[in-house]
Amino acid sequence: MSNVVKLIHADNFFPGDDANRLLMISRNLNYVEKQYGLEIDNFNLVFPGLDPVFSKVVGEEVTVDEPRSGIFRRPMNCIIHFEEFDSLDEWCFIVALEPTTFNLYNHLEDGPMSKVNARSALEGYKFN
Repeated sequence: MSNVVKLIHADNFFPGDDANRLLMISRNLNYVEKQYGLEIDNFNLVFPGLDPVFSKVVGEEVTVDEPRSGIFRRPMNCIIHFEEFDSLDEWCFIVALEPTTFNLYNHLEDGPMSKVNARSALEGYKFN
């Protein structure tokens, strides 16, 4: 079994012009520096009733972790960085409010020639 990253892409996640309105509102709010970029401090936009929506999309039961969800982030160096996952069963949903290029990188601490210390993400996931 090889390492697999599963992606689901959904066009028009927000109806109508809601994404543009959200972008205009969020641009003028106060951002503070956090670990992975600039964020609106103490603010999470989590719409009620998303658990069954996401559950239906991914085909398994999903519970939205509200304290870690709905964050507005302007990433450092144009890179959105995700860490601190509690398990391999977690999902990460991203809504880009501006035109965005989405790249996945395998993060290695030891340099460009390092290798991940795992046969797959499910077998002894001990990463560098």
